Amino acid sequence: TQINNIAKAEITGFEMENQFVFSEQFQLFINYAWTDARYKDWPGETTSVFGVTSSNEDNEYTGVAEHQGTIGARYILPMDERLGRAAFYAEYYMQSGVWLDDSAIQIFPHKTGFQESYENLNLRFDWSNFLGYPVDAGFFVRNALDDEWLIGANSLMQAIGFWTGTFNEPRTYGFQLRYRFGSEVGD
Repeated sequence: TQINNIAKAEITGFEMENQFVFSEQFQLFINYAWTDARYKDWPGETTSVFGVTSSNEDNEYTGVAEHQGTIGARYILPMDERLGRAAFYAEYYMQSGVWLDDSAIQIFPHKTGFQESYENLNLRFDWSNFLGYPVDAGFFVRNALDDEWLIGANSLMQAIGFWTGTFNEPRTYGFQLRYRFGSEVGD
């Protein structure tokens, strides 16, 4: 095991968040981030398990996707306010590939610590002031398409010869119920 100080890194980029309100019932959300992260000064060299020697500065920056974006939409059902307020929400997230550990040059040309680009769909339905009562109900589905991607990785290839990874949660759904004590409808 070795502890090193990575002397310098540079992160540049931009992020935008936009909300478009087409009507009281329909809104659209668009978010995008571009990030350029790289090492600028990391003394030394590393020899991979395949005998390839590389400058440490050539290592990939860990945990930062170059592109990330979300498109979301909310639709509020037109209904009598005495019955409450019901709304559907959907969001679609996209991300470019990302290195999850700092072993890129140790295991080159293999990409065991690299997560390819992926997408994720989440859905939600909320009904506040349900039928005129101080009750809010919600139903949600996370990872609606039951996709699988890595969220963490740990390479011990040079030390003991193996690599581990942690994956995202599978499709998850649930129901939420909230009662507001001492509330009047509309609070």
